[in-house]
Amino acid sequence: MPIKQLNHCVLYVRNVQRSMDFYVGLLGFRVVNQMGENAAFLEEAGNLIGASDHGTTKALYAKDPDGLEFEVSWLVPAQLLHMEPGGMKTAQLNLGAEISRYGAETLGGVGVSH
Repeated sequence: MPIKQLNHCVLYVRNVQRSMDFYVGLLGFRVVNQMGENAAFLEEAGNLIGASDHGTTKALYAKDPDGLEFEVSWLVPAQLLHMEPGGMKTAQLNLGAEISRYGAETLGGVGVSH
């Protein structure tokens, strides 16, 4: 389930290098512009704190080195969506099963920000 698009993210952190190591090394972000020693603009495992299956989305929740909580969410493409009665849900995410179901190359659906 590849990341399709992220415009940008602004975070205020205590240690820029430590945060860059986290976001680049663990999440695969890349540095596109660094502003001096104290700021960077960014397009140890064990930071995952939760995972949910909402039916229409698959979500992972984690904390960065400064304790900032964030969510990485993958939208199920509309043509692959099989909604259960009652709409959105919150259930435990079986990440391995979802990757097997959708494959590593299936692009996510279009979100509300597009």
